[in-house]
Amino acid sequence: ARFSRSLFSSGSASNAKALAQSSTFETPINCEPSQETRLYDQDNIKTTQLDNGVRVVSVDTGSPITTLAVAVQAGSRYETAEENGSSHFLRRMAYKSCGDHSVIHMARMPELLGGNLWVNGGREATVYQGECLRDNAGSLGELIAQTLSKPKFFHWEVADVVPRVVEETRSALIHPETEIMEAVHSSAYRNTLRMPLFCPTNRAGLFDDHKVRAFWQRTFVGPRIVLTGAGIAHEDLVAIARAEFTEFGSTDFKNEASVYTPSNAEVRFENDSQTVSAALMLSGASLNGKDLLAAGVLQHILGADATVQYGSSASRFGQAVQKLGVSAQAQAVNLNYSDSGLFGVFVQSDHQSVGKVLKSTVEEISKCTKGLNTADVNRGKALLLSQLSSQGAVAENMAVQILTQGKVSLSKDLPKAIADVKATDIEKFAQSLLLSKHVLVQHGNLSSAPYLDQLQ
Repeated sequence: ARFSRSLFSSGSASNAKALAQSSTFETPINCEPSQETRLYDQDNIKTTQLDNGVRVVSVDTGSPITTLAVAVQAGSRYETAEENGSSHFLRRMAYKSCGDHSVIHMARMPELLGGNLWVNGGREATVYQGECLRDNAGSLGELIAQTLSKPKFFHWEVADVVPRVVEETRSALIHPETEIMEAVHSSAYRNTLRMPLFCPTNRAGLFDDHKVRAFWQRTFVGPRIVLTGAGIAHEDLVAIARAEFTEFGSTDFKNEASVYTPSNAEVRFENDSQTVSAALMLSGASLNGKDLLAAGVLQHILGADATVQYGSSASRFGQAVQKLGVSAQAQAVNLNYSDSGLFGVFVQSDHQSVGKVLKSTVEEISKCTKGLNTADVNRGKALLLSQLSSQGAVAENMAVQILTQGKVSLSKDLPKAIADVKATDIEKFAQSLLLSKHVLVQHGNLSSAPYLDQLQ
């Protein structure tokens, strides 16, 4: 899995395709591919804001398929301790009985429109999406709007999803990657971003229709909602918004800022697994920070994809693993949120070699502070541009960008912005990483695993 959240991500989980590629620990509830992202002239990206604060953004790709996405600033970071698990339940309650429609109607209607509906979510946002034939966009928009603005939350429907929520949490945490990255967040932050993506199993039984509705009423308000469309004329999307999205309230609440304050710098999950998984994380770049692109380039210089012992690799981590001659893989992790970020390394190794692998990756980050050659920098820039310009789900990318960055970054100015990143910018960012507090989480047979003070 690739552990990366780019300009186009929510902390997003959370977009559907990007999340599936970027992180197993933020896997969408249902992942569907959509249209290919391209870079557009800013003039082709049109924006309108309704009186209640709902923002409407479109780009007409000329496609016969229309994709709609509604991003709501209602991810897990906005839960209080008492609401912990609410965003997970809201995802599971998507497209149930709502407005004038039964759950059966919501299941069958997308097929009649030549499309489908899905939802995914992360720490920043929950995103409701659908695609259909262009001529049916109005009907599809009505279905999405109804599930957002007029959910019934029947008590029996909420009760029915409790076992599914429990099973999803258990299934997710079976994977070491998920358990480790959840522990990283709970250790790195004391509020907001420390809230888990999945409802704790011991809390699932506490949820009823009143509890789910309360979180929905608090977070689903106009200023926290962005409706986007790809493959649709802007005036048609605005018409859908004026018909279906005017019932949301306009009163928002102030978001609590997240602060990187590691309260438990080391977590060890001891078990009998002979393969040790480990993450060493540092304070990274936020989506709105000046180091965002430098962090992206550095990730690709170090190695955004897992590298193994016998594979050839131009990345720094890949070459380091090959020199060790051990059974291991290592990849750079770059998670960007609206007001914070995490950067580091995720490794998997036999239990006797994990210490050597972790130390070698720390050394590679340290080397990047002392000078980067032109070939590495150019390779990192090319890989970052390729990643950002080929991710799918145009509509979702735009929606999440508006929510987290206040602008759309699919402009044709993006290649120049990446090209303007200097080697010194990347070196300074690498220096800031090593000066930040470290979080180390390990899983498996840890009899030979290092402690944090042995890596610093």
